[in-house]
This record gives sequence, C-alpha cells and structure tokens, in this order.
Amino acid sequence: MKQLSLKTKLFLLLCGLLSLQVLLVWGLSRLFLPAFYRGDKEAALQSAYESVAAHYRDGTLSEMDAALENQNIRAEIWSRETGLLYASRGLEARLFVQNPPFPGGEPPPGAMITQPVNLASFLEEALAGQTKAFLEEPGGPMGDISQLQLAGRLDEGVYLLLRTALQPISEAAGLATRFSFMAGGLSLVVGLVITLFAVGLLIRPLAQMTRVARDLAALDFSARCETGARDEIGLLGQSVNTMADALQEYIGRMHRANEALTEDVRERIRMQEAQKELISNISHELKTPLSLMMGYAEGLRAGMAVDGATRRDYCDVIVDEGQRMNRLIAELLDLFKLQSGRTPPVPVPFDVGELAEGLARRFGLPAAERGLKLTNAVPQGVTVTADPDAAEQVLRNYLQNALRHAARGGLVELSCADAGDRVRISVYNDGASIPDEHLPRLWDSFFRGDAARGREHGQAGLGLAIVKAQMERQGLGYGAENRIGGVVFWMELKK
Repeated sequence: MKQLSLKTKLFLLLCGLLSLQVLLVWGLSRLFLPAFYRGDKEAALQSAYESVAAHYRDGTLSEMDAALENQNIRAEIWSRETGLLYASRGLEARLFVQNPPFPGGEPPPGAMITQPVNLASFLEEALAGQTKAFLEEPGGPMGDISQLQLAGRLDEGVYLLLRTALQPISEAAGLATRFSFMAGGLSLVVGLVITLFAVGLLIRPLAQMTRVARDLAALDFSARCETGARDEIGLLGQSVNTMADALQEYIGRMHRANEALTEDVRERIRMQEAQKELISNISHELKTPLSLMMGYAEGLRAGMAVDGATRRDYCDVIVDEGQRMNRLIAELLDLFKLQSGRTPPVPVPFDVGELAEGLARRFGLPAAERGLKLTNAVPQGVTVTADPDAAEQVLRNYLQNALRHAARGGLVELSCADAGDRVRISVYNDGASIPDEHLPRLWDSFFRGDAARGREHGQAGLGLAIVKAQMERQGLGYGAENRIGGVVFWMELKK
C-alpha cells in the first residue's frame, strides 16, 4: 500500500474537521433551533412583564409603547370591574373589550371592538392562583398565527396579558437548516482551497529539510535550509543548518586527519624502504673494503709478499681501505645526526665571501694536481645569516664533487648572485652533463650516477645526501642544473 505524504494527511485531516464542523452546525440547527427560538421568546416576555409591571405601579404605561412595539409584543391590562385598562400600540393589535369605558372616553388607536368580552375572568381562571404563568395555547383567538402568551396578576382583580407571535418554527427551522447546509457547503469548498494553500506553505520548508537531510546522508554538505521564519519550523531549519555545518567541519577534520595519516603511512613505508636500501647499501659499501682488507691480510699471513716492497703495497691497500671505511662511517654518522634533528642549526651573520675564499685556497692544490683551474668570484663583504658550519660543509661537498667530475684541464668556479632576500652561492665545473632522470636522485643516499667512478674515487655517495639534510633542516634552497659545457650546484642563504 502506498504511504500517504504528510501534505496529503494534513489536507485530509483538515477536510475532515471542516466537514465535521458543517455537519455539526446543521445537526444542532435541526435539533435545537425550535427550542432555542421558543426560549428566546419566553425570555423576552419575562423581561417585558417585569418592565410593564414596574411602569403600571409608577403610572407610566405610555412610555412602554415604543419598546413593546419594537419587540413585537402586545400588552393588555384587564380589570375585572372596569374591563380594559391599557392596550399597547401594534399593527396587529386586536382588542376584545366588554362595555368600555376607555380611558379618555375613546378606544385606543387600532382597537377593533368585535366582541364584548372581558378577559379578566378568563385570566383569573387560567392563573389558578399563580402570580404569573404561560398560557399553553396553540393559537390565539384569531387562530391564524400561533401566539405565546404570558399572564400575570398585577393587583387585586387586575391582570396583565402579554402576547407575541410565534412564526411557524418548523418551516423557519427547515429553511434555516437548508441555508446552513448550503452556506456550510460553500464554506467547506472555500475552506478546502484555503487549506490546500496553507498546507502547501506549511509543508514546503519541511520538504526542503527532507531534501537537505537526504543530501547530508549522501555526504553532500553544501545543501542548506533557506527558511527565514522564527517559528518552530524555522528553528528546526536553523538546527538542520547548524548540524550540517558541524558535520561538514567534522568530516573535513576527519578527511584532513585521514590524509595526514595516509601521508604518514606513506612516509613510514618510504622510510622503511629507504632504511632497507640504506642497510643494503652500507652492507655493499663495507663488503668491498672488508674483502680487500681480509684478502691482503691473509696474503701477508700466508707469506705471499716475499719482499719488503710487496709487503708495503699490501699494507697500503689495507690502510687505504680502512680509511675509506672510516670516511664512510663518519659520513653516515653525520647524516644520521642531521636527519635525527638532535643538533639544530645555529644561524648567525657571517661573511660568505671569506668562507668561499678559505675553501678556494684549501682546494687549490688538489685542483692543480688534477690540472684544473679553480677560481673564486664571491666578493668579500657579502653578509648572510645561516649556520656557518653547515654552509662550509655544503660548499666543501660541492667542491669535492666538482673536482671529481670536472674534465681535465677544465674550470671549477665559485660564484655569487642576488636572489631577492637570499644570496645564491654556486659551484660550477666543466664536464659532462648529468642525465635528466638522474637529477632528482642526486640527493639520495648512496646514489652514484657512475658507480664505478665513485668507487674509484673512494666515494660512497653520501655527500649530496648530507647537503640535502643540511639545507632542509634550515629551510633553505638547493639544487643542481645542467649548463652548456658543464654542471652547476647551488645553495641559497638568507641575507
């Protein structure tokens, strides 16, 4: 069975209430209108009786004419001795008197003397000792219009008779019922149209909230309720918007935390892979010198070196390989120390020109031995703020790398350039360019573009990894670029 919508339910409920109201008005009119009509007439006669009695005692009966006429009530005061004492004005007044004298000698206006009857005796008999009573007669003496009569004794032998016409109430009640039914039907139609419009206005924000809730369930947090009302529905819409904002912020935090966790997992995996590679590279780098040292040591022990010169050669190889292992261990310790962050940099202002000049003098002899021309174009008085020990280590590694790879008879040059709020120090060397695919990997531990040349020069491939660690812990730039005829390595220092 199809579930009815809230709009349909509210519309049917209000339709039922309106229909019930129309039927209730029709039923009450049909059942209680005659009794209500008679009760209203009786109450009017009771009130008129008290007023006429009061004016009779005060002698001001003439003042009652207009009031009684407006209420369609006829009043007659009869005396057992003298007949009619008072008759109110009325278009329908028909007075039955016996042997008048009338007050002033003339009958009241509109009086029709048709029968010489004194009603005092009739009223006295009808009251049967009561002070006041309704006379239960279906019709008056004329018989054509039903009348409601109230009789009472005003004084000894003086009686008051009040009469008011009762319309045929069944006919009036039927007419009133039909009119009520027709008016109720019209009211029902108009009410249904208004109800349909009102229910639409009421349901529209609820339907919008339903769509927003559905979007939130689908993790679309951009939807909002657009209600400006200050009633309960408006407050509910504001609560939905507040919930959407809170969910969006919470999911955003969870998303960022998940991204950070994912990146952390990737970093851990990368570090584990790097650690495995580092261990493998260390094992490989140590294996060669250890094998050489053990081979030459066993040769000495076995007496393979038959003369002093051979023994010295064997010992030189053992010493060289031991020094190579010592340099490898020292570089590893430096790299681990930098990567652990246990020794933070100490930036201070210093003259980078003096640093470059000192390194140029220190590396001048090794350059000359290789037939290279080493020049320094960094001027004196260029002040930078950085860790001077770190800057010196970086430049020293750059110069060592340049001397190893520069073409024989080529140029190695130290230079300086302005880079905004930084100073760029570069080391250039003539020689073959570095393959583009190798440039990003130059800074990895134990990476050597030409492994055979690296081992030939006694290098393990840690120099540029140390440069990377030194520069990144200070937040400074570094890099390598191919130039026409050579390669340049650079670093940036804060002014």
